[in-house]
Parts: sequence; C-alpha cells; structure tokens
Amino acid sequence: MYTQDPDYASYPDITRRADKEQLEQLTTLLKSADLSAQANSLRPGHTSNILIPTDTRDYLKGGMNVILPLTFDDGVKWVARVRQKRFDEPPVEKRKILVASEVESLRVMKEAGLQVPAVYFSSDQAPDLNYYFLDFVGGTPAAAPLTEHDNPSQIPTIIRSFAQFQIALSELTFPFIGSLHPSPSGGGERIVGPLCDRYIKQGRLFQHKPVLSYLAHLEIKEMVVNFDGWGEEDVFYLKHADDKGDHLMIDPKGNITNVIDWEWAYITSKAEAFAAPCAFSSVVEYCDQGRATLCDLEHLLMKDYQDLGRPDLADCVKEGKKYQFLNDLVGEEPQMVLMDGLRETFSKERKKFAMEQEWEEWAKKVFSEDQGLKDLLKKA
Repeated sequence: MYTQDPDYASYPDITRRADKEQLEQLTTLLKSADLSAQANSLRPGHTSNILIPTDTRDYLKGGMNVILPLTFDDGVKWVARVRQKRFDEPPVEKRKILVASEVESLRVMKEAGLQVPAVYFSSDQAPDLNYYFLDFVGGTPAAAPLTEHDNPSQIPTIIRSFAQFQIALSELTFPFIGSLHPSPSGGGERIVGPLCDRYIKQGRLFQHKPVLSYLAHLEIKEMVVNFDGWGEEDVFYLKHADDKGDHLMIDPKGNITNVIDWEWAYITSKAEAFAAPCAFSSVVEYCDQGRATLCDLEHLLMKDYQDLGRPDLADCVKEGKKYQFLNDLVGEEPQMVLMDGLRETFSKERKKFAMEQEWEEWAKKVFSEDQGLKDLLKKA
C-alpha cells in the first residue's frame, strides 16, 4: 500500500525557492566578476554593457545555463552563456572541461562554415563561474518536440533545412570517438578526448533504484555486445547531445538560421550521428508506447536526404531508432516502455511488464551470476 508524502504539495514551492536562491547566488558572483571587461578584452577597442537582471524571475535560462545579453558601443551584440549554480553541478574542474569542449566544438564547426554562432572565450575565468561569449543570433527556437510546433506549415521547411545542415556537418570527420578538447599546449591542434564515465554499482548513480537500474544496464549491455550488425568504422562524426528541437533557430519561413546549445556534443559513429534527432519523434508513439517504428517526420527526413543525394544518411535514419532508445536509457532511470522499444530494435521480444518489481525479479533470475549484482544486493 502506498501513501502520499504529507509534504508533497509543498514540493513545487521548495523547488522554486531553491531555484531563486541559486540564481541569487549566481547574481552576486556575476556582479563581482565584471564580464563586460572580459568581453572588451576579447574585442579590443570597444566597450560593452552587459545586462544582469535584478529580479531572478527575469533571467533567460534553460536547464543548465543562463543567457545574458551584451551590447558593444558600435551596436554589435553578444550574449554570455553562463553555467547556473545548481546543487547537482559537477566539480569545478569538470565544469571547466565541459565548457572548453563546447567552445572547441563550436569553433571547429564555425571554421567549417556551419550555421552555428561565433564563440569568444578566455581561459582566465572569474572565480566560481564558467562561461563564454557568443554572437547574438536571430530567429526563434523551433518547438521541442517538433510535432508540437505552433506553425505546422513550417515543419517541412525546418526538416529540409535540418537535412541540409546535417549534410554539411557530415563533411566534418574525426579519427576517434570521444569529445573535442583544445590542445593542452595551447596551440591550434584539437584533440579528441574521453567521454565521461558513469557508475552505478559504486553507488554514484540511481541511489533510490540501484538494483533495477543496474539490471537494466546489464540487459542493455548484453543486447549491444551480442548485436552483430555494428560494422567496422574508421571515420567518426560530431553529434548534438540535446537535439530535442529548441536547439534549432528558425526564420519566419522555417529555414534554420543557427543551431545552438552544443553542450555535451560528442564524436561518434556515422550511424548514431545521423540517426533522426529526438525532436522528430512522436511523443505518443515513442514516449508513451515505446514504438520502434519511424514516425511521419522521420520518414520526411529520409525523403529529404534521398532528394538531396544522400541515401546513406537516409539509411542512418531508417536504422537509427535503437540510438534514440539507447540515448534515453543509458545512464538514465530505467523506463519499462522505452526498454521494450529497445528490445524490439535488437529483434528481442517485448516483455510488457506491468510493474517495475516484475521486471526486476525477472532480470535478477537472468543475471543471477553477475558478480556486480551480487555485490549490490548485499548493500541493498
């Protein structure tokens, strides 16, 4: 029998209060940092003014960052993208690595002529802050997901424009899988460094569902390792890590003007890099039903790739559903519906468990000899 937490109704207020306190702390740091002076040093001969809200409700922010508008004396506009102060933020050294990697990804794409904002960065960061500057870009963000876009007539143009961007991105290749980082020597050379590790059995992730989370990842690992359709690759590609739709800035006709929010971007296989973005998935078919078949927008993207002379990228969309499920399951909380969808993409039977407990008991039997599971059960 389950009962509701008596303080449940107060959770939204607690969250809002915590968010306000974190933004107040950030405001204090920003006012003492003098970001305008640093922007001026990156654009010699000009002075700038940055707008820091006095009311925390006026911040333009996403899940991880705030955006501060900055205007120079000649009318040129930048924005400062500043990492929020959050209770779950990684250590300061890791935050520096994340920012440097995002900056390097943007620089590489801009040098290749891709539609991304120009980036300006100094490693001499103000204490306790992580940030960089970008050209202000016009346009409005598309909907996340695209199926909820408020002007459906723009959707075909958005998808065609996205296909053109991805084709241009496919010209940018790398020799390894990983994340882009600047050269430690400070030279112009870029390096492909490691991705972040995640830990479950050590108790660093999923502390309230450690056993089920570990079992889910064991099953995912088994499917991936035993799949014989991966193929051999020696060329790799850059992928956006948060492609839910609002990373696409569009003009009134639906043409993409810029692609933004490249935090956590990584280099991966062609098949994963050019699978359809989650922005094009149907919420009902994918999230609610875990369907492994392509939806209408994904079929439209395939057709655009074919019409633009890239049937190879159309094939990536056709076979790419497994990457969407893997992206939403690996390193995340276990989800029964999505797990069934992943099983289907690997030609496995959908289990259709009614309860998580039923799933957990089944998986315990399947992986009963796994030493990590035995160790975890001793701690549970």
